[in-house]
Amino acid sequence: MECKSRTYGARYKRRGRRLVPLAVLLLLSAIALLAALALGGCGSSDSGSSGNATTATEQTIEVGGPDTEKASITVTSDPALNAMLPDAIKSSGKIKVAMNVPYPPWEYYESPGSDVFVGIEPDIAKALGVILGADLVLAQTPFDGIIASILAGKADLGISTFYDTADRQKVVDIVDYAQDGSGILVLKGNPEGITGVDDLSGKVVSVQKGTTQYEFMIKKNQEFVAAGKEEIKILALPNDTDAQLAVKSGKAVANMTDGPGGAYVAKTNGGGTVFEALIDPAFPGGYDPSTIAILVKKDYGDLAKALQQALQQMVDDGSMKQILDLYGAGQSLLDPITINLGVS
Repeated sequence: MECKSRTYGARYKRRGRRLVPLAVLLLLSAIALLAALALGGCGSSDSGSSGNATTATEQTIEVGGPDTEKASITVTSDPALNAMLPDAIKSSGKIKVAMNVPYPPWEYYESPGSDVFVGIEPDIAKALGVILGADLVLAQTPFDGIIASILAGKADLGISTFYDTADRQKVVDIVDYAQDGSGILVLKGNPEGITGVDDLSGKVVSVQKGTTQYEFMIKKNQEFVAAGKEEIKILALPNDTDAQLAVKSGKAVANMTDGPGGAYVAKTNGGGTVFEALIDPAFPGGYDPSTIAILVKKDYGDLAKALQQALQQMVDDGSMKQILDLYGAGQSLLDPITINLGVS
């Protein structure tokens, strides 16, 4: 497998997404030490200088994607947080991050054929690199392999629009930094007249495999069966782009995705002429809302605490809201930043 990565750090730098069954997580945890010996790492493309900075400095960085407005935000390095980083990170000056692209607006490629990551989470990673004084090296990783990568020591963090769940807390530490719910994406004009999830009974609905949206529809089908209604015909596909294409091509009448992601696709795809993101009046915050989080290698010194405090700094200085607003996800802001908050 080819792995591409990019570094975002001292100079530069889901999904409702995504679940991995508990049995798999526990198995991965049990074999983590062996996997660490067996698995190799992906190469990286460094940009910026790593550091064990001892003096706080301000730095202005550019955020925003090719299809959004650009903005400049100013963040301040924090030597105390740098001192909290594990010795291995301070020695290398790098924090290894596993990320699965694309999943706009959270993370996607700068342009077709590019290996440059843009989006909400790459922009957050830029700011974190400055605050922590260490380069965040982002490596493209299959979504269902991210936790395995962390357990095997190939990655220190998993940043890919993960939801915080009790199952995940068993094997990794989780720093919650945003909140989100699931939504429905349909063709422009809503030809099927769908108003909410109950209208999906008996219809083909696309979804990305392994996501919380998939699990949500499984549970919804159980409710439909109990009520004597026809089940949703779930079309589970490898990635969110495929799930959107299924709607566009007529293979599905709707795509179940995360709220901000659906709103972004509706706004940008075909100049806003292809899709429409539905808002169910009964669930204005989306279905099955959860917190979005960064996964951290468990018991790895004070890395989780350092990350929590760095993210809280971004909330307090307004830079987190600036980034989220650029991508139409300002409603996802979480304050305060917490560790292992989710209980879903």
